[in-house]
Amino acid sequence: MPADTGPLTNAEGYSLTHAAFYLGDYGRTELPLTGEQLARAGDLVHRMLEHCVGQERWDLAAELVITQFILGLEPLETSSGAAAVECLVRAQRPDGALPGRSAALRAPDSAPAGEFFRKAYHTTLVTALMGLVVLSGRPAWHRV
Repeated sequence: MPADTGPLTNAEGYSLTHAAFYLGDYGRTELPLTGEQLARAGDLVHRMLEHCVGQERWDLAAELVITQFILGLEPLETSSGAAAVECLVRAQRPDGALPGRSAALRAPDSAPAGEFFRKAYHTTLVTALMGLVVLSGRPAWHRV
């Protein structure tokens, strides 16, 4: 397996998304960042998201799409956000579940129900949350 050459490690990527979730209240609160800081953060998220799509890291990709929204971007109108959503759609099973945090960690179709649930529940929930957040609309304070 080739070395991970993403702009951030997985742990750093999750730290970035969770900080954005907290500071931006999932897009409901304006971030305390200047325009230049928002642009730099948006570029980092874009590059990490492209990396996650290439590696089929579904869970982190869904969180990064939410982060794009929090940063004031329209994820479905960005190349990386649209690619991430397409990646998630390809990974989704007919029952709606995503079978794990990534293609490498996916639960096999033959997995017992308990094992499948343990591997699938978080990514399935964060992907559903991603859809709700991205389609929720912008609050009145949002910069146009």
